[in-house]
Amino acid sequence: MLVEHEWITTLEESDAQGLAQDALRGMGFVCRRDEGKLLAERGGKRAGAGVFIHELPQRATVNYDRGRMTVAVFAETPNRLKPPGKHKVGTMLRNTALRLEDELAVYPSSERITAEQWIEANRRDRLEHQARTRSRRIIVGSLIGFITLIVILLIVWAVS
Repeated sequence: MLVEHEWITTLEESDAQGLAQDALRGMGFVCRRDEGKLLAERGGKRAGAGVFIHELPQRATVNYDRGRMTVAVFAETPNRLKPPGKHKVGTMLRNTALRLEDELAVYPSSERITAEQWIEANRRDRLEHQARTRSRRIIVGSLIGFITLIVILLIVWAVS
């Protein structure tokens, strides 16, 4: 999944790239510069089962062109990720871009969410999923037990 965002800054290129690098490092990215672009990566776990959204491999590219900052943030998502999860990944990527904008823009956006809030929301979602799964297993087990009881009673009734 890819999110692109751009804004205007009054900073010079070296200052803007330096602040962007510091902000990305503060968010857990490992940064390097390549041909005037700032490239950053974080995560590293494969997009598979049991991976929290904030642990997905992510890449960011920051470009500067005469005061216009452009950031592209990409996360590798599992193919089986359902729409609510894809929405969360998209929101996480958007918030990464907005946090960069807050550091560098002339007029930063006001919408943001912290990494701790994301981790807490992800933990809460996982607990809710476990509770739903547990409830389903109890219902299915009860239904199987009830059907087994009826079959046993029918066999006893047929024999006697």
